[in-house]
Amino acid sequence: MGPNRLWHYTTGIQLLDIIADGRIVRFTLDPAPPVVWFTTHGPSTVRVPLIGSDGTVHILTFEEAARVFGALVRLEVPIGRFPHTVADHRRLALDPQIADMLDKVGKDNGTDPTQRRVSYHDVPIAEVLSIEASDDGLTWVEVGTRNGGGGFQLESGFEARILKAKSRLAIREATDDVGSFETRPPARRPTRH
Repeated sequence: MGPNRLWHYTTGIQLLDIIADGRIVRFTLDPAPPVVWFTTHGPSTVRVPLIGSDGTVHILTFEEAARVFGALVRLEVPIGRFPHTVADHRRLALDPQIADMLDKVGKDNGTDPTQRRVSYHDVPIAEVLSIEASDDGLTWVEVGTRNGGGGFQLESGFEARILKAKSRLAIREATDDVGSFETRPPARRPTRH
């Protein structure tokens, strides 16, 4: 992935909300101001948290996150449209201690702050150039096509897969079983012939 491409990484389940809302909504780590994060860096730096019902945070591997959330997704946006770098964010909006913490987390995850960008506004889906999904972080497949209204239509098999993952996660949350969520695939039972 080259520096001419800018991505917002998210989960398959969150993608459904982005498409329904018609925008990528800003996120905050209080008391930092809400932003949408982007990167020119590859997916090897993506970390997906799963918060258990007991408040325990589990950092999932790429493969675990794809199983739990249906897939990991990246949305491409025009690189020139989002010029604010992490250094700009630090200077314009961040408490120095929060900026240091975000820099440390990014560096610990292998990211270069010069490869990250922020938007201080929600990003309309009409500004998204492409939507791709992956189960392993290596192979990415386009899963959405632009529709006439400026939004995206997801490939039907992909959307069904995400809805199934969303349903499984909702059942776990309703039964207060997220804290014990097993991310490994179920063991295969021997088949009899």
